[in-house]
Amino acid sequence: GLYDALNKGIKMADGDFVSWLNADDLLAPGAFEAMVSKYRQNPSAQFITGNSEIFHNDNGEPVTIKTYEFTKPSDFEKGRITHNGSAICGCLFSSSFLESIGLFDPSFDIAGDMEFLFRIASASPDCEKVNQTIYFYRAHEDSLTFSDSDFGPVTKKGSQEMFELLPQYIQSPQSSPA
Repeated sequence: GLYDALNKGIKMADGDFVSWLNADDLLAPGAFEAMVSKYRQNPSAQFITGNSEIFHNDNGEPVTIKTYEFTKPSDFEKGRITHNGSAICGCLFSSSFLESIGLFDPSFDIAGDMEFLFRIASASPDCEKVNQTIYFYRAHEDSLTFSDSDFGPVTKKGSQEMFELLPQYIQSPQSSPA
């Protein structure tokens, strides 16, 4: 599955930072340079990211559907963790931070990234934001999370998985009351 494949890739990485990109998505020109520059400003940062856009192709031309401004984990209690304020693809994670929070849970088909984001939020990492779009997520009918139709069978499956995982985080002493 997807999360097993991501875990294998993360385990194979041997650098100080790890990043990944889904097969049908894109990084903005200059994204890595901007994130490395931000890291140099704060070498204690555990991950660095920026904004993201969801787009689809219309007659071969990209059309932006939605733009998301990154939400820092300290602001997740404002409801953004489940509303796509945090795209984890295209982030630059320190290897030591990934080791501390653990890999993706491969028992999920769709919502493994949400569970991963909950663990990130619980860890309250030092994160830095690049004030530009760095990641482009391509929406299409076969996409696991964003398609041109709002609530296809994959979205429903992801929602079901998310509702199954929420109780353990809501009841966790590390979760804020908000």
